[in-house]
Amino acid sequence: MTVEHLKKEPRRWISGYPITIEIASKGEEIPIRERLEDPDHYKGPASFQAVIDFGSLAKGWRMRGQHVDRQAQWSAANLPPKGITILEFQDPRVKTATRWISEIAEEDFCPVPLKCQKYYDYNRNVFHYIRDYYSGRNSGESPQFRFLGLVRAGLVAGEMLGFPASSQVLAQTKRLHLRGEREGDIAVGISYLSAEDPRNLDGVRLLIADPAGATYSSVIANLVYLTEMGVRPKKVDIWNTVASHQGALFALDAMKDLNIEGEIVAGGYSPGMNRNYYLETRDYKPSVRDAGDGLNQFLPQELRL
Repeated sequence: MTVEHLKKEPRRWISGYPITIEIASKGEEIPIRERLEDPDHYKGPASFQAVIDFGSLAKGWRMRGQHVDRQAQWSAANLPPKGITILEFQDPRVKTATRWISEIAEEDFCPVPLKCQKYYDYNRNVFHYIRDYYSGRNSGESPQFRFLGLVRAGLVAGEMLGFPASSQVLAQTKRLHLRGEREGDIAVGISYLSAEDPRNLDGVRLLIADPAGATYSSVIANLVYLTEMGVRPKKVDIWNTVASHQGALFALDAMKDLNIEGEIVAGGYSPGMNRNYYLETRDYKPSVRDAGDGLNQFLPQELRL
C-alpha cells in the first residue's frame, strides 16, 4: 500500500495552525488501530481512506475545557458575526427545544429507549425550524442542496431533514487520538461509503447537518479531503442543533482558508466545551452530550457501533 505520509512537512495551514494529511492510494486504506493511543477501547473502523491531523489546533483556539468570557458571549443583544446565525436568539420555540435537549443530556439517557426517542424528536424539531428559517429567507423555497452525511449523527440529521441515507453522500468520520500526541490533540479519519464519486460534489451547494457543532473538526477535515481531490463546493451550509462559540468561529475561518464560502445556522448556543470537547450550556451543564451515542439506534444496523 502506498500512503502519502506528511507528518514531518505539513501540506496546509488552517487558521494559523499546521495540519497534516495522509491519503491512501486509490482502492487502499490506512490502517489505524495500531496507531491509536488506546486501541483496546476504540470503537470504529479499522482503516480509513484519509487521516487529517489537526494536532493542537482545537486547544490553540481555546476550545478544550474553556468558556468564552461572559461579556463576550453571544446573545440577542450581542449577535454573532456575519455567517453565523443562532435561532434561539429570535425564536422562543427553538430556545425551548434546545433546553429540553440539554435536560435529557444531563443524564446517561442512551440505555433508555423512550428518552432516546425524545432526544431524536427534539433534535428533529430544531432542524425543521432551521429548514423553515431558510425557506422563509428564500421566499418560501429552500436552496437545492446535496447532503454530505457524516456518519454517525450527521446521517441521522440528514434523514430528519428529508434526505434518506440512499440520497446522501456518506462519509464515515471518526475522531482519533493518535499515539504519541498530547491529550486533547485531534485527528480525524475519513472514508467515503457511497458508490457515488465524491468528486461529483464539485461546484454544488453542499449541506452538512449535525446536532453538535463542537470543534467542527469532522466538517473541516472532510472539506480538506475534498479540496485535496480538487473538489470545491459552490457553498457549504452547516446546520447544528447547538453551535459552540469558538468552534463556529474556527469553522468560518477554516472555510475562508480553503477558499470556500460557508455559513452556519444553529438552533442553540454553547459558550464552551468540557475537556472531552462536549458542548456545555452557560451553566456548565451538558448541552447535547455525545449526539452519535444518543442517535446510534436510529442508524442503519450495519453502521451502528
